[in-house]
Amino acid sequence: MLDAASIAEIRRLHYAEHWKVGTIASQLGVHPDAVRRALRLEPGARAPRPPRRRLADAFVPWLNETLERYPRLRVTVLHRMVRERGFGGSVSSLRRVVRELRCWLAR
Repeated sequence: MLDAASIAEIRRLHYAEHWKVGTIASQLGVHPDAVRRALRLEPGARAPRPPRRRLADAFVPWLNETLERYPRLRVTVLHRMVRERGFGGSVSSLRRVVRELRCWLAR
């Protein structure tokens, strides 16, 4: 991760001195992709990341309904039930989703 001073130096070398990306990378000892990323970002801003899809996203409505009816149901039992419905993920991944759902239900 580049600090603000390095990003400022990369931008100065590129825009003011008209250095190429490869030249900046070799002079500063950073990867060329890091230089391109520094040139693409606004000063102080980070590139937005799209949210990743989870395997359990398709089963969230069913999980939510089941947890409302049986709030103390263990994740291992839920995992067995949801696997019968086509879920291909692990118990650990389902545990993260169920933890998130239980937090929302507790509010």
